[in-house]
Amino acid sequence: MNNSIRILIDAVLFLIAGKSSAFRKYALLQKENEILRRRLKLSGKRVQFTDQDRSFIARLTLLDKRLLSKLTIVTPQTVLRYWQKKASRRWCSSTGNVTGRPRVTKQIRNLVLEMKRRNHLWGYSRIAGECKAMNLTVSKDSVRRIIRSGWKNGDLVPSGSWKLFLQTHWDSLFACDFMTVETLFGYRFYVFFLMRVKDRKIMQFGITKNPNMEFLKNQFRAFTYDQDREIHMIHDNSGEFRHFPYRDFGINSVRITPYSPDTPS
Repeated sequence: MNNSIRILIDAVLFLIAGKSSAFRKYALLQKENEILRRRLKLSGKRVQFTDQDRSFIARLTLLDKRLLSKLTIVTPQTVLRYWQKKASRRWCSSTGNVTGRPRVTKQIRNLVLEMKRRNHLWGYSRIAGECKAMNLTVSKDSVRRIIRSGWKNGDLVPSGSWKLFLQTHWDSLFACDFMTVETLFGYRFYVFFLMRVKDRKIMQFGITKNPNMEFLKNQFRAFTYDQDREIHMIHDNSGEFRHFPYRDFGINSVRITPYSPDTPS
């Protein structure tokens, strides 16, 4: 800015300042700021800010974003970068303030995979419990991730345990579920069906508008009336099937994993 323009601006500010005490303070601070910036430019030095200075400027500009355009000694990018670092230190778990859960070691991972190889029917909870008995800290979720990674990477191979289960219980294996039927007049009916897995024969079925627990009990009571064999019933995890008292009817419950067959067990 050349001297003539600076002199003109100073004259305008001086005239306005004569009518306002607040504006006189603003004009004085503006002139001091201009002198400081000119001296810094001639000396080639930079202003050193403390954390308190940065925090004050950042909080003030946060209250009014328009103040960012008024900054002269410090740039708007510096203020924004300060806020980014502050937010990163607050939320990032790698700063040391929040340690998080320790990473599973390679030894524990190999142990979990070996347990699964030798005990095909063990689930995540059982393996996590066995690790706890050996004073090893590993959660059920960690066991799940290790085993799923093992299937994906080829560290675990299919054991044929499901095929063996089918062969062993083929004559006593049944499955049940609901399906819905929408009528022309907008009514919805729930169709319960129970079939023998071996030949897909429907052994029991019923239709209702209200598939409650009493309806299910009547269906299973009719099914088990003349059954003198061991019964293994495959069902999903819906509320009616999950809470049904299978033992009261002499039935062994076999729950499939959630979202089957879309995800591996």
